[in-house]
Amino acid sequence: MSATLSPPRSAAEPPALCQLPSDCTIRTAAGLHEALLALPEGSAELVLDCAEVARADLTLLQLVLSAERFFAARGQRLRLHAVPDCVHALFVRGGVDAPTLLACAS
Repeated sequence: MSATLSPPRSAAEPPALCQLPSDCTIRTAAGLHEALLALPEGSAELVLDCAEVARADLTLLQLVLSAERFFAARGQRLRLHAVPDCVHALFVRGGVDAPTLLACAS
């Protein structure tokens, strides 16, 4: 299962949303990467909805951190929404302190 994208939005509208699948591991990395690159350039804020994530490995951490830098260079803010324990633990295990990514309204 791949991530699904919301349609492009204007700056005045809510952020663009990417719903992550339940499996965010090395097996789904290519699809996740494509979904992240397909997020609209016109949105000031991009939200990764993690509510359905049940399995995640360091691949997700690497993709999120890379995407954060990529979108910041385009002037866009990336944040995580509805972060389950498995994703939060992944950031802790990876030694990443990302409070601005993880401190999102659920």
